[in-house]
Amino acid sequence: MNRYELKMRAKEALHGKWIIAVAVTIIALILNNIHLSTGTSIFRFSSGWMTNLRVLSPLSSASSSISSLINFILSGPVALGIAFFYLNLLREDEARVESLFHGFKRFLDALISHILITIFTFLWFLLLIVPGIIAGLSYSMTYYILIDHPELSPIEAIRLSKELMNGHKGELFILWLSFIGWFFLGIITFGIGLLYAIPYFNTTLAEFYLNIKGE
Repeated sequence: MNRYELKMRAKEALHGKWIIAVAVTIIALILNNIHLSTGTSIFRFSSGWMTNLRVLSPLSSASSSISSLINFILSGPVALGIAFFYLNLLREDEARVESLFHGFKRFLDALISHILITIFTFLWFLLLIVPGIIAGLSYSMTYYILIDHPELSPIEAIRLSKELMNGHKGELFILWLSFIGWFFLGIITFGIGLLYAIPYFNTTLAEFYLNIKGE
């Protein structure tokens, strides 16, 4: 199945389910962008406008670090939940917001997978950009595999992803590039366009997985 066909099937799968897909996208973005706030906020009125002056406390930098850690920890379960949602959408023609939280039922597997993928990809990026990109492509099917094979450990799922992506990394890279325009449009529309681009992108990726898997 070529790139055009994958995208067409993704659009067909999303037909009538865009609202739910957008809701899942918004929730996932919120979960991946948690910010803790410290310090004292002082409010004053000036010429009819309210100005928020933040008095930074010594805990501000610690708060930022904690926020980053929380976001990192949640990234794995959220990614697994996204994979579960879109595979269900394609296989069962079923779209439910609660599917996003499936990743939290397997929190440890999702977290370990995210940690390992991050470490492995980072180590390859230390060599050169290209090996890092290739590594990212190789590990890209890990969460889908964890959904289909819950008996596998994270490292086994990563290994199977590498095997599955043999001969398909170039295809996926070109598929990624084909969405650059959509994401650019999303950015210049102050994020509104991303509510279309992200579900479209994620559905196409799930379709790509099913295609190379022979399903």
